Amino acid sequence: MSTALSLTLVAAKLPAKLQSAIYQGNGANLPVRDLPLLTGGFRMSLAALLLATMLGMIASLVRGPRPTELP
Repeated sequence: MSTALSLTLVAAKLPAKLQSAIYQGNGANLPVRDLPLLTGGFRMSLAALLLATMLGMIASLVRGPRPTELP
């Protein structure tokens, strides 16, 4: 799920031509002038994944310890 979410966030604000290139795996042939658009998408993607991780950690801490199992 994280890969699909990351790719969606990276390509969300890109022009259609760049989205096509990214989805087809042709990102290596993109012009240098388009790289800031991609890095902005990657930053947004990493921020979203960091937020999801932090929320998961908080939920785990709030849950508390597991109850002990009785034999």
